[in-house]
Amino acid sequence: MTRDKFFENTKIQNGAGFRIENNILKGDEVHFNVNYNNVGRFVLDKLESNPDAPSQIDTATGKVYACKEVRERSVRCALWMRSQGLLPRDVVAICSEHHLDAALPYFASLYLGATFSLSSTSLEIADFHHRFTILGPKMIFVSENAVAAVTAAVKAAKIDPKIIVFGQSSGFLDFESAIAEPSADQVRNFECTPIESSRETASIMFSAGTTGLSKAAEISHASLLMQACATSEQFGMAGKICLHFGIFDWITAIHFTFMSLCLGIPRLIVKAFEEQSACALMEKYKVNWVFMSPSMINKLVKSNALETHDLSSLNRFMYAGAPLSATSYEALVKHLPKAQITGAYGMTELGGYLAIQPTNSRPDQGSCGKILENAQVKVIDPDSGRILGTGEKGELLLRTAFMINSYYKNPEATAKIIDKEGWIHSGDLGYYDENGNIFVIDRMKELIKYHDHHIYPSEIESLLLTHPRVKEVAVVGQPRPGADDRLMAFVVTTVNSYNISNEVIRAELVDLVAAELSDYKQLRGGVSFLEHMPKSPAGKIRREKLRQLARYMLRAEAAA
Repeated sequence: MTRDKFFENTKIQNGAGFRIENNILKGDEVHFNVNYNNVGRFVLDKLESNPDAPSQIDTATGKVYACKEVRERSVRCALWMRSQGLLPRDVVAICSEHHLDAALPYFASLYLGATFSLSSTSLEIADFHHRFTILGPKMIFVSENAVAAVTAAVKAAKIDPKIIVFGQSSGFLDFESAIAEPSADQVRNFECTPIESSRETASIMFSAGTTGLSKAAEISHASLLMQACATSEQFGMAGKICLHFGIFDWITAIHFTFMSLCLGIPRLIVKAFEEQSACALMEKYKVNWVFMSPSMINKLVKSNALETHDLSSLNRFMYAGAPLSATSYEALVKHLPKAQITGAYGMTELGGYLAIQPTNSRPDQGSCGKILENAQVKVIDPDSGRILGTGEKGELLLRTAFMINSYYKNPEATAKIIDKEGWIHSGDLGYYDENGNIFVIDRMKELIKYHDHHIYPSEIESLLLTHPRVKEVAVVGQPRPGADDRLMAFVVTTVNSYNISNEVIRAELVDLVAAELSDYKQLRGGVSFLEHMPKSPAGKIRREKLRQLARYMLRAEAAA
């Protein structure tokens, strides 16, 4: 089946939402008739259809942009960009945190047929340099707090983009001055630049990069449009007050922006996640629908924030990005009895989500949801490549109508992740059941071998998270020359652990694993405590850094 044919399939449904054919799990095949090939035209139409409705609300200041203000400011931005010679398919980089103007340059890029790429201001100079070297951006919009890092990266990459600053920075044009240049007539009569096909690249999103340099995934206009139309219903957002906690350059943040436009609901903007302030916002705005990552949820349930705020308005609590531990899941159920706790599964390379738990359905414990329309999954034996059946564990191979065109300027990496039949090799270990539920166990590259046993770190981590003093945890193999790795846990403790020694907590954690798990799963490398867990710009734990630290600690131990 070709990629194009997969996207254009006629509607095939059997009432269950899925079917299993030749050991391939298939969601219903539905052709969505979206009357746009340019996301920019879609954005403008949505903004113009209800000009006085609130579009964005800054939760820190209470300031509101109505749809007509977003339309005017984004069009002004596009007109200025066009006046500076920006052409279709040129790349525009936006380096920012969430704020009222942050989305406007990427709307403007879409109006002009250009391609936008987002980066968080938390990136280091080396991360910016890596991205700019790949992208070769013609323009960079950057928050004032990241100007120094961005300019250093630009110099190292030997490129000469125009730099526009959100805020003020000496020697650089500020955003407000740039968008003040076009005339009122130009704004009123603005028209989008036509593009040839909805398959053209709209955005370049960088993968998580937990073990190496992140890769640049090309997301098409069709992908953004179809995800906005298809997923907003599955997410159960219609008519809700919604709040998304996520880093600026997560693909979920982009989808949330377009889903909000699609449904005509205001987007609540929050710059960063913190347990108490998050619950205070949900209480203040009477939020019905919220999205968090599992690491955020782990922190939330280990604080007292759920107990000290009225969250009775909440009826949908969504998460994605990693499996959620049973302990955290049950804690949410206990504190939010009226809310449906819903997992979703996707990845940047898929262009979004492949599985979501249906609305008004209690998730099967451990499942990340049921397969979506226009998506397919098969499971293969990682060693032989043999296709496995229902309930058999192996590598998940994935295919959707929304998946990436390719990795930008990287055909070798593209060929490694997308095979000749159009399947994305996810690198995730998992399986599916007879009810269409998909289960993700762990990343295959995180698998630890000890005395011929395969050990999944997530199993031990889930157990350790049941300890009341554990806020975050990662289990890695401590490399030993000529021998199997020893299991070692890195732990960040909760704020209320200051009066208990690490030695006591360490002993309790080692004893907990000894009591609950098999001998080969014991923490023979011990427990080490960190103030902060090393994470990628996307918020994923950088386990390679932990393995390096574990190796260093072993050497120090031997030298002593």
